[in-house]
Amino acid sequence: MSRYDIVLWGATGFTGKLVAEYLARTQAEHGARWAIAGRKEGHLRQIQAELAPGMPEGTAPAVIVADATDVASLSAMARQAKVVCTTVGPYGRYGRELVGVCVEEGAHYCDLTGEVPFMSDMIDAHHEAAAAKELRIVHACGFDSIPSDIGTFVLQQAARTAWGRPADRVGYYLGRSRMFVSGGTIATLLTTFEDIKARPELRRILGNPNQLLPPPHRHAQAESEQAGPRKVAALDGWTAPFVMGTVNTRVVRRSNHLLHLVPPDRFCYHEAAWTGRGFDGFRRAVKTSAGLGGLMVGMAVGPLRRWLEENKLPKPGEGPDREQREAGNVRILLVAEHPEDPSQHLSVRFLGELDPGYGLTAVMLAQSALCLAQDDLDGEVGVVTPASAMGEHLATRLRASGIAIEVEPWPLHGPATP
Repeated sequence: MSRYDIVLWGATGFTGKLVAEYLARTQAEHGARWAIAGRKEGHLRQIQAELAPGMPEGTAPAVIVADATDVASLSAMARQAKVVCTTVGPYGRYGRELVGVCVEEGAHYCDLTGEVPFMSDMIDAHHEAAAAKELRIVHACGFDSIPSDIGTFVLQQAARTAWGRPADRVGYYLGRSRMFVSGGTIATLLTTFEDIKARPELRRILGNPNQLLPPPHRHAQAESEQAGPRKVAALDGWTAPFVMGTVNTRVVRRSNHLLHLVPPDRFCYHEAAWTGRGFDGFRRAVKTSAGLGGLMVGMAVGPLRRWLEENKLPKPGEGPDREQREAGNVRILLVAEHPEDPSQHLSVRFLGELDPGYGLTAVMLAQSALCLAQDDLDGEVGVVTPASAMGEHLATRLRASGIAIEVEPWPLHGPATP
């Protein structure tokens, strides 16, 4: 029997079910053969039955039982897939064996991880073997880190066209958006703080902006992370640290290296949350910086972490309802700074009209899996990134799915804000 185009592992979880619903809803458009996979056949059959009525006759997904603790079952699943698409995290605990069997069994792979140590370990363990088999193992295919990675890819393509060369300096600014924090993201952060106790070297790994580059380049000079309020001259306004910037920046830097754009020691990419202009913008930047700092301290201290986990933070498998997801949105501005003439800066807006942590993430992961399964890709192979593996193919798919990724003239019309 031929392989399924996509096997969605984790379809019984909150985010996995959203991905399954999206694939089912768009079945007539993509025509992929796909399967849902997880530990409990009964739950999978229930989801299959719920999806089938809205799909063309005879196209409901198949069911595959696979367990993270049973490597043989993971291997059997991978043998049936062109692409294994997984929402089962934290990936440092539930993804290592799966990546290994995908490489061994010849299946492409995509996930939602924002775990830098896991990505770094997978690069070291599997990049060469995956590249030799012309496989693409693609991490960070959700809100971490598609907007950053594909947005920067589109921006650098525009810079090459306009300037004849890519930009050395790119900034990402998260504008005023309506979003829910993912329970999976919180679980990743909590797991990271727990893992640091057992592996103190994780502090060095997490703090290295070039950690996802090959070893010779991992200690190249890099711009320091934003730790507090910072004024951005190009936008004449204030910013605060963005909590996922320490993940997204690593992914974008790996793309920059794999695409041979700018030498690692010359490439400056940073992310921040836009807070506005003038004193009000500065005040919001201070407040946001302090709140983020307090959250990080709370997660680092055992008793406080447990209290936050039990009383304040969303749990894995929890999330906003459909009405809340559809009311969400995201506004991001990426700016490429011209090295000599600010009037020639370039910008890209990345805009989505669903909650980014759940609604847009489901779209982005599903389209990444479809891209790997169906498109004639000529991008990089191995343990790679969304931009280096899929580039313009994925950007085209995201635009067709309703996400705006558009180059804008500079200076921006109206207030230059995200």
